[in-house]
This record gives sequence, C-alpha cells and structure tokens, in this order.
Amino acid sequence: MKRKVKMIGILFALVAIGTFLFFTETLDCIFRDEYKVQTLDAGRHRRIYIYRMSSWEVSIPLSYEVWDGNTKSVERTSFLFIEPIPEFRLVTSEGGDLVAVVSSEAPEVVLILHDFKSGDSWPHGLSHERWNEPSKKGDLLLDRLKAGHPSVRYVLNPYW
Repeated sequence: MKRKVKMIGILFALVAIGTFLFFTETLDCIFRDEYKVQTLDAGRHRRIYIYRMSSWEVSIPLSYEVWDGNTKSVERTSFLFIEPIPEFRLVTSEGGDLVAVVSSEAPEVVLILHDFKSGDSWPHGLSHERWNEPSKKGDLLLDRLKAGHPSVRYVLNPYW
C-alpha cells in the first residue's frame, strides 16, 4: 500500500511540474499580450522563437528570442512591423553557428542574424553598446553570411 501511495505521489508531482512548465510559458505570453508565431530549429537544441503582439494599431510588431539549449541567449527583441505575417526560415553558415532569419517572400532580406559561438545578435543591442554599434555588428555578421553564400545578394532589413 505504501508503494502505491508513493507511486501516485510521484505521478502527481510529475504532472504538476509539467503543467507548471507549460502554463508558465503560456501565461507569460498572455500577460505580455503576445503569442508565439513560429519556432525555428537551428539544430543542436538551438532555436529562435518569433512572437507577435495581439494588440496593434497600424502594423503587427514582431519580436524574437534566441535559445541555446535551456539558456535564453537573446532577450525578447523587436525586429519587424508587418502584416500579413510571412513564413520565416533559417539560412545557416559556418557549420550552423551563424544563422539568419529571412522571410519566404523576400529571402534575400535578412531580418535577424545570430552567432551562436559569440552570442552576437542583430538587431538585438546589448545594454553596454552605443546606439550605432548594433548596426555595425549587423554589417559584420552579414559579411560573414555572404562569405558562406557568395551567389546570394543578402541585405540587412532596411527598415531597421
């Protein structure tokens, strides 16, 4: 009887933990008035999440987060205002360590760049960076992406 009670307790604890983890992410988006639009798998347990705001006036604001395993390496950062929301895809370079997010409608326009080795991300700016440093960082990351794909004429999102 004690073993049965112990097993029920363990099962209940696992269900409670799973429920908590599911609703923590869901409630976070509800309270922020936004929800996940797309998850881009960059391989090796790395992913980029695209979010959209539920409330908007003229065009839909989108933001992104970068996760490496269970670690968030880039906090939620706005990157685009658009409607309708396009389908996004990843372009990789340098063995998958450098990734770019592009839309299916304009695949030559780079919307997000992230280097999983260094942690550099564009258009995300770090708190210690000056106002123009994210733009310079974007140019440097773009040059590296172009080196891996010389036949494609990639450009940074001109609206950022």
